[in-house]
Amino acid sequence: PGIYQVRSSTPDTMTPLLVDSAANIQAVASPDRTRIAFSSNRAGSFDLWVMDADGRNPHRLTTDPGIEGEPAWTPDGTRIIYTTSPKTGLPQLASIRVDGTDNRALTALPGGNHSADVSPDGASIAFVSTRGGHSGIYVMALDGSVQRRTTKGSDRESIPRYLSNGDLAYVTERGGGSRVHRIAAGAVQPVT
Repeated sequence: PGIYQVRSSTPDTMTPLLVDSAANIQAVASPDRTRIAFSSNRAGSFDLWVMDADGRNPHRLTTDPGIEGEPAWTPDGTRIIYTTSPKTGLPQLASIRVDGTDNRALTALPGGNHSADVSPDGASIAFVSTRGGHSGIYVMALDGSVQRRTTKGSDRESIPRYLSNGDLAYVTERGGGSRVHRIAAGAVQPVT
């Protein structure tokens, strides 16, 4: 897999940005659109990388032997929140500066934690956790403190994404079907 760019003016044309013998996945543009964070196995295991928006100057951020992926930029473009999956154990969330320094664990609780998204104001991180026995949507402060469940359902919940107004959207799965829910900014109960 490679990283390609598609412009809305020419949706039938894909421009290759990073296509080589490595698997380059989960590309996410920085808030100012000048850089791209992605996961790649170009150095052996899947690590986090950042490159210029034109595909040049890729540099590696993480070097752990496990898998690092699912990057999400903070709105100021200085940090990336990501999922780290050790060779043994469950996935957890971490935060790293875009220059590869100040790597910090954000979660370490029983149950896996993954699929982070950062709020537009940069104050909160929404993520999926299985700490309650099934996949639920949780929210925490940018430093990993004040972790709490923000939904009350028993269905499998996934893909939390903040909208530009601060509302939080997520998906529930039940009986082979899926529904998209929306939680108003600051609320706990889903608004359907």
